[in-house]
Amino acid sequence: MGLLRRSKTPTPPAPPPPARGEGDWRTLVEEAVKTSPTAKELSLATCTPNGPRNRTVTFQGSKVEQLKHNAHVEIAWFIPSGACQFRIRGVVTVIDDDFAQNKIHHLAPNAPELEHAYWDATKKAILDAMPPRQRHPLVMLALEPEHVQHLDLIKFAYTEWTEHEDERCHL
Repeated sequence: MGLLRRSKTPTPPAPPPPARGEGDWRTLVEEAVKTSPTAKELSLATCTPNGPRNRTVTFQGSKVEQLKHNAHVEIAWFIPSGACQFRIRGVVTVIDDDFAQNKIHHLAPNAPELEHAYWDATKKAILDAMPPRQRHPLVMLALEPEHVQHLDLIKFAYTEWTEHEDERCHL
């Protein structure tokens, strides 16, 4: 797995990505979310034995079983006040009660995300903020991006980043 590199369609592969900051897709996501903090819904596409499925993420259904069968996903996230959309494709790790720390292989061995206490504290914070009817069962998904697309509807601009094998991308 590698770092996602920026390119504009239909140009050839782009030069190495800039340092995190302007032009980095993670920074663009963070800035878009700041402009629209209530934009918490996104569409998730998974693969089932019967073919692809796409839906707005909710706290119900058989998504976890589908993800355990095939962990390749794509999310589409529209940010209304930012007038932009992000599509992020990659491999997801389901973090549930049976979570094995070795499943998230792209993190440094001493990363806090590898500690069960980190996920327990994060899960508790999320659960405490949710209505009781949505609290069980809850899992978290860790997405390791392989391809990111950004559509800016104000500038009519389209940018994408793709993974390169020699480096790693962290979301």
